[in-house]
Amino acid sequence: GGNGNGMAKDSGTRSCLIWHIARLLTTLKTQNRLPKYLLMENVPAILFPRYKADFQKWRNRLSSLGYRSDKPFVLDATEFGIPQDRNRMFMVSHLGSRLDVANRIVRTPWNGDIHDFLRMNYDNPVFKEEADEASLNLTPSRQVMWRKNKREEPFDAETIIHTITCNMDRTNTAALFSYGEKIRRLTIREAFLLMGFTEADYNRVKALRFTYRQRNKLIGNAIVVPVLKAIFSAMFAGSDFMPREDR
Repeated sequence: GGNGNGMAKDSGTRSCLIWHIARLLTTLKTQNRLPKYLLMENVPAILFPRYKADFQKWRNRLSSLGYRSDKPFVLDATEFGIPQDRNRMFMVSHLGSRLDVANRIVRTPWNGDIHDFLRMNYDNPVFKEEADEASLNLTPSRQVMWRKNKREEPFDAETIIHTITCNMDRTNTAALFSYGEKIRRLTIREAFLLMGFTEADYNRVKALRFTYRQRNKLIGNAIVVPVLKAIFSAMFAGSDFMPREDR
């Protein structure tokens, strides 16, 4: 990620931070404290041919530390009950044999009502305040945004949103809705729900009084909870590691 520069060392992208992880893992190996499992998450573009050499360097580094890595796999949030077309690449590494996680993941496809994730009852003063915070004037540039990203009633099981990113005030944003004489982005509460978190989770973050942009950045960098749960369930099925309700 980061302007198409991928995960090359010293590229200045978020993806290049993985080499700091390599440094930490090298130190942990000298202390005999390597974590038994590693889970990598990134955008699918990291698998493109232009990034192949850097990605292979990472896999080789893991191998030199004693890890066996599964083949990378891509999951979409819509495969796990979330109406967001969010594709992400994952790779599981293990100090032992490969785990073959991809072939054991259980999917629960999206087939519901997007109203379960939207908070459009503006008679509720909390939801009204959050919608106001997410509102935008319909300027000429935002009319372009509106045409690309509008979501209008009636919503149905086919209605999904685009990928939630760290900045929902740009031309290609997750979704836009009519809001009086204005338009609005997702509220951050809605973004949390569309990443699989609960309203209780969001309320704890809201209490920290971060700005809209700070909370947007926080959730845009998150991993969809049901996706992560499905990966962990495949990794640890039948073990004492998983809570009893997830076995």
